[in-house]
Amino acid sequence: MGIRYLWIDALCIVQDDEQAKAYEIERMGDIYNNATFVIIASGTCRSVKDGFLNHLRDIAVVPFLIQDATVASQDQKTTTLCLAPSSPRHYLDSRGWTFQERHLAVRSLEFTGSKGVIFTCAAMSLKFREGEGWGRNHLRSGMGVVKKGASWRDVVLNYSGRGLTFADDRLPALAGYASWHALDMMQARNTGDDSNTPTAGEPSQGLTYVAGMWSTHLIRDLLWLGNEVVPRNPIPLSRYRSPGWSWVSVLDHQPPSMGPISMFDDKAYTRSRSDAKVLSYNVQLAHPQAPFGRVTKGTITLEAKVAAIDSIEDEQVRMRMLAACNYVFTPEQLRQLHFVRLRSALELGDNTDYGLILIPMPDQGVQEGRGTPKVQTFMRMGMYRHLAFLNNNMPITDWDSVQAQVLQII
Repeated sequence: MGIRYLWIDALCIVQDDEQAKAYEIERMGDIYNNATFVIIASGTCRSVKDGFLNHLRDIAVVPFLIQDATVASQDQKTTTLCLAPSSPRHYLDSRGWTFQERHLAVRSLEFTGSKGVIFTCAAMSLKFREGEGWGRNHLRSGMGVVKKGASWRDVVLNYSGRGLTFADDRLPALAGYASWHALDMMQARNTGDDSNTPTAGEPSQGLTYVAGMWSTHLIRDLLWLGNEVVPRNPIPLSRYRSPGWSWVSVLDHQPPSMGPISMFDDKAYTRSRSDAKVLSYNVQLAHPQAPFGRVTKGTITLEAKVAAIDSIEDEQVRMRMLAACNYVFTPEQLRQLHFVRLRSALELGDNTDYGLILIPMPDQGVQEGRGTPKVQTFMRMGMYRHLAFLNNNMPITDWDSVQAQVLQII
């Protein structure tokens, strides 16, 4: 094919230099996007020691009569239908590190094992078993179900369901895509796309990546929920990771993680307003030269209304809130739970609201100055959504009697 250079991650990235490795990992978006094509071995290989050049079965052509069917077409052409059995998800598509090569490559040459070779680009997908033509992903931008320019909610949902061996790799394995997504967001803001402008309660300064979330939409991005499929595997509170307000913190635990992660955009949410204000945020990067990479800790400071969970009079509402937590508690810890309202309904008389479930950190206040009370510090336990129409339009608590306060979440 006349191609002189081949990039192999394990050989081209110095593996025993952590700083160099972090820097190169951030550039993987450019590597995939600028490659002539990316070679993907998605057949049966689960490690570098497995083979992927499987035996190909011949394609059989048999007559197939469709009775009582009408096919409308403006083109007077003969159409050939290719019927192929559905196949399970490829192993590589379940791994976190392969997300970027699948979604940032302009062209790919995929060895699928018994299904043959698939060539995919932005214009078409050519498959050995289907012949020439347009596949189901005709005229797609990028590779796979998540396209460049897609909402961050879709990215998190797809990526958080993938597995990683090491929890510390969760942000680095997404760093290349995050850097490209940042460029998309900045371009959208420059062209006046309202969907990428800061919303009420968000900082109005420049776009910053904050531990898997975005500074211009922190209130929205804080409202994520772990996998609701039963049975769930709550995490022991002793394994809490900072920053616990990031969706990254509940993934890659043993027992299995809380992924995939959902970020809400239901109709009730779109008809809500922000009731909290982000005062500041801070994350400590493991490597300063890798702003999209691993973080060691982080804090967010909010101004919002906070109430104790005991203030909820409806027992069923309180139990639903506890069921939404990502952690398991002792009886004493249950009594310490609080919740903070982040958004509420726009419509007058609608008592729907969204917020976070918190537990206070003992003796972790931050002294703001002489005569100023300490800012109470919390850990994020989960997210709640109180849909008033399911609860006789009753408020979750008497918010009118609660004053907004400054709080910090680690």
